[in-house]
Amino acid sequence: MFEKPLTTREYLIGAGGLAVLIGSFLPWATAFGGLAEKRGTEGDGVITLVCGIAMLVLGYLWYRSDSRNWKIAYIVAAALAAVVAVIDVIDVGGTDGVSIGYGLWIVLIGSVAGVAAFFVKADGGAPAPPAG
Repeated sequence: MFEKPLTTREYLIGAGGLAVLIGSFLPWATAFGGLAEKRGTEGDGVITLVCGIAMLVLGYLWYRSDSRNWKIAYIVAAALAAVVAVIDVIDVGGTDGVSIGYGLWIVLIGSVAGVAAFFVKADGGAPAPPAG
């Protein structure tokens, strides 16, 4: 299936998309000691769900072709998921009696991993320092 071994960047691409996708279905907010919860798909999680699917598809296309266009589309999807997650962490965290659910943290971590993949070199190492 894979012609070449996966690099750190490719693991970040896949894991980030998968985390965003799965986290979108999980609880984003809990109240009353966990007796009440709101899942991501009951609100902004629909946006991150679409972003997670896009990250997986675009990540695969990026892996297969190494095209700059797929790379840019992937980073846009990952960044959008990160922005939605940060806004919701702030929103939920500022509500009395409500705790941030683990699904929202998973989406945030996955989207940050996806953004980080953009900055990791293809061979899995850290980005090269600028010339000059």
